[in-house]
Amino acid sequence: MSFVEMTTVDELEDGTMKMIVIDNHEYMLARIGDNYYCTDNRCPHMGGNLSRGKLEGTVVTCPRHHSQFDLTDGHNIAGLTGQG
Repeated sequence: MSFVEMTTVDELEDGTMKMIVIDNHEYMLARIGDNYYCTDNRCPHMGGNLSRGKLEGTVVTCPRHHSQFDLTDGHNIAGLTGQG
């Protein structure tokens, strides 16, 4: 197993997100307090860039069609989730 350094504590402020590309795949990294969450950067609905969405607590809102996902477990809170 290998590890990839995505950021440092000083690089990502509390309540912020950023996109990281590893092996040509986009990931979204979010910091909420002392916790870090990582997910696919693209919304499963129509590929919206989640790192440019809105972060409220542990919920990220897609900027494209406003689907919402809880970063603690990835479940869909509101909006569409499949290709439509």
